[in-house]
Amino acid sequence: MNTYSNKPNVRVTVSGIPSACNTDCTYTFLTSVPVIDAVSLNGYTLSLTLSDPGQINAPLNKITVILDDQPCTNLQGTMVSFTCELPRNSDNTPTITAGNHYPTVMIESLGYVSINSNVNPIIKNLDLLAVTNSSGGLNGGYEVTIDAIGLPLKPSEITFTICSQTCTITSISNIQAKIIIPACGISGLSDIVANYKTYTSDVPFMYDYPLTSVLITSISPVSWSPVMKGVLNITGSGFGTDVSKLKVFLTNSTGNIYQMKILSANDTFIKAGIPGGLPGLFDVNVIK
Repeated sequence: MNTYSNKPNVRVTVSGIPSACNTDCTYTFLTSVPVIDAVSLNGYTLSLTLSDPGQINAPLNKITVILDDQPCTNLQGTMVSFTCELPRNSDNTPTITAGNHYPTVMIESLGYVSINSNVNPIIKNLDLLAVTNSSGGLNGGYEVTIDAIGLPLKPSEITFTICSQTCTITSISNIQAKIIIPACGISGLSDIVANYKTYTSDVPFMYDYPLTSVLITSISPVSWSPVMKGVLNITGSGFGTDVSKLKVFLTNSTGNIYQMKILSANDTFIKAGIPGGLPGLFDVNVIK
């Protein structure tokens, strides 16, 4: 029969195997524990209010705060009411992706602090703000930069589409993404649309004037070891003669992108270095 106790004995198992107790294995249930009662965000400063911690009253250096997988540091105040600072983007906005976010508060050696059900999450929306070069030729193949809010930090977590095609992401941060515009058969307005989790946002883009088309007719070699560096020869037209305006990428459908170093180039030929990387089928993209 079970008997009530303020300090019950606790049995711990690891992978189903009972652990050995070297000291006192009694366990005390605390009658007063902290609860997160309020959360607010002002700029990159997160403010938290906890109920009276009673017997705990831990110093701030024993508390860890995480919001949207980002550490919140430089804690100031007391355990009952304190602030911390989130990582910042280049424009001093906090690094937070689109979503509803609750902070995770952990007290060293004690565990996680629960959240009052009345506390509202920190809400961040996905918003595409502007795009450099908001118009371009139907041939595509050129890179544009999109300023945004709430972007994820990994290219594999978000998609950009335009003209019913998926764009290649060459780089991304919380507030900016660089993408390659694909070719389109119809001129006119065709918005760039971002999809992340359940969030969608768009920014207008116009397919209009014709550009000198960059055309790849052949590459050599057509395969290479991923653990060795090599040289790729690209034959085509419209490359131009200014190497500083050319970029060559290896891209695949899983979001792996490798920029290649251009060794030499003229209007019909590019010699580029093949970097090491993951095995798989990759497209060669030349951007002018």
